[in-house]
Amino acid sequence: MNYNPLLSEVFEMHSGLIDLRAPIEFNAGSLPGAVNLPILDNDERAIVGKTYKRKGKEAALSLGFELVSGEKREERIALWREYLSNNSGPLIFCFRGGKRSEIAQAWLEESGFFVDRIKCGYKGLRAELLTVFETDHRLMLLAGKTGVGKTKILSEYHQSIDLESLANHRGSAFGRHLDAQPTQGKFENELAVELYRKRDLQRIIIEDEGKLIGRISIPKPFQETMARSPLIVIEENLEFRIQNIWEEYILEQSANYGSTFTLNGVEKFAEYLLLSNYKIKKKLGNQLHQDIEKKILKAFREKKPELHKDWIKIVLEQYYDPMYVYQLTKKIDRLTFSGTPSEVRAWITAFFEN
Repeated sequence: MNYNPLLSEVFEMHSGLIDLRAPIEFNAGSLPGAVNLPILDNDERAIVGKTYKRKGKEAALSLGFELVSGEKREERIALWREYLSNNSGPLIFCFRGGKRSEIAQAWLEESGFFVDRIKCGYKGLRAELLTVFETDHRLMLLAGKTGVGKTKILSEYHQSIDLESLANHRGSAFGRHLDAQPTQGKFENELAVELYRKRDLQRIIIEDEGKLIGRISIPKPFQETMARSPLIVIEENLEFRIQNIWEEYILEQSANYGSTFTLNGVEKFAEYLLLSNYKIKKKLGNQLHQDIEKKILKAFREKKPELHKDWIKIVLEQYYDPMYVYQLTKKIDRLTFSGTPSEVRAWITAFFEN
């Protein structure tokens, strides 16, 4: 697979990246592995931007030098030097590879430290990253009913990419984590770099996902590649799946909320489960939604975590399983192998050994 040599230069030959843009720009999306050490902070950037619009480039440039001068300038150079000294082959970049990176490069050179910069900036390199999705990657999709343990099997192979981990969401109505999902741009950048780094593998294993993982959208060209890729299905019994979901969504998640120790944690965790149940109310129907809600509340009221298995069973049998069976019928022509987790592991291992 042929890509712009710049991708190789940035993501394989260099270990340190400094994003010189303001934090507000960095938080919207940056290059994987980059650290944000801005030349202008958010307020300074806003002031310079307004001056540029009103008075032009030279006035904005002059104001920028005025805002970042003296001790403030030396502090920022010191931060750059400290980071660059601890990383091999470092690079700096701003948005378009323009004045901010040019100025930072000049300041560093004046201080006796030369560093190269990404001349096309974040904008240019992101455009190259997005072309990665246009490639017909050799994928292998791991499927199976909710709770069969797809994520665990993915984690056992270096040939895999965990889309749900990149999206910070488990991909279901109950899949939200406490910390927020990344921006769409950050998700796309991370995924593109993962695909680029694994481009020469025989196959890349990913989970069979829908178009959305929480609020994150899988890039359309990559969706189309997924829709043409072979399918491996994991099969497990209902009891195993209930136990698996209970451990992950109740025990582990409740620990994240601190519900074992604080009343506020219990309330927040209950609120999360009830809201997740409400999100699928329309598809469940009023009666089933109410039954699940009552069982959730009962488990909290009686302080018996085991009781959560009652409503988990209903959600699996009445909501997730029928939806999965319907979706699988539309993909049956791509089914390559199905079996228990151990059989699937053996098949995948043999595939990569051949």
